Amino acid sequence: MIVRKTFFYPLIVLVYLGLSTNIYAQVTEQDVLRAVNQGVKATKKFLATTPTYQLYEKNKTILHYAVELNKYDVVEFLTRNRVNLARKGGMFFQTPLQDAIYYRHFRIAKLLINRGSPLDSKNVNGETALHIAAKNGYSDIVKALLAKGASTNIPDEDGNLPYELVPKLMFENDKELLSILKPEENENENGNSDIATSQIIKIDVPMINKTRTITIDGKNKTIDDQIIDDKSRLKNNDFGITID
Repeated sequence: MIVRKTFFYPLIVLVYLGLSTNIYAQVTEQDVLRAVNQGVKATKKFLATTPTYQLYEKNKTILHYAVELNKYDVVEFLTRNRVNLARKGGMFFQTPLQDAIYYRHFRIAKLLINRGSPLDSKNVNGETALHIAAKNGYSDIVKALLAKGASTNIPDEDGNLPYELVPKLMFENDKELLSILKPEENENENGNSDIATSQIIKIDVPMINKTRTITIDGKNKTIDDQIIDDKSRLKNNDFGITID
């Protein structure tokens, strides 16, 4: 009796901690695709032996596959069963929400937004869900994201805000997107408006090349400087540029 207890106790601990390699059957991408494609009943049966956090090809979860296959009922079932909404995977390393927008599965996208998906996660290109929706002109999704607090001031890898990716075709839809995505202006202490800090104002200022010589460790070194032309003093004082 004592021997049996000694034998089974470590096994019980391993099972409890989820460390046993035999707890879950080995599954493939085809297995999860088959289950999801057959619907909620098959998915529920599949999850009886496989956890929702199981990763497949390119780090995708079962939720990624449900989104790709446009299985709304399965997505709804998964979101009610504590599936990870923030996990990134796939070719573009996206969240399921980003995938839903990318694949134009808008009903699923709105469901994921309302179920608390992270809105500002970036994909491999630095794009948030708002970038993807904005550059494709998906106004309904843009509005849904903004209503839940998605940020308009996050730049992608190229430094573009969602506002800057809106198609410039000047259709009514595009005009509306430009209007609602334009970064907010903040009033400074002088009562003037400054654009959001994520944008940079570029100013063309006349410059003068000037050469000066300095001595470092007993050796002379020539340095080429560029200084602001005094004639531009009035023009640039409005931007807070100090001229020595």
